[in-house]
Amino acid sequence: MTTNRHGVFFTVDGRQPGRSEGLSVGEAGRLLRNDYGVTDALSLDGGGSTTLAIFAERQRSSASNCGR
Repeated sequence: MTTNRHGVFFTVDGRQPGRSEGLSVGEAGRLLRNDYGVTDALSLDGGGSTTLAIFAERQRSSASNCGR
């Protein structure tokens, strides 16, 4: 949640050499706080199958899921 009570949903591709660097939980927390104004957060570790769906429409899935 941000200070004005907006929700933020955030996914990160995992560490894949030559493709993505990923983020540690601390790095993600700092990014959300500093760039998006998030004051309260919850981390759900989805691993390689992380996918964000909004209204049943896939918005983002991890690189390891491409082509499945």
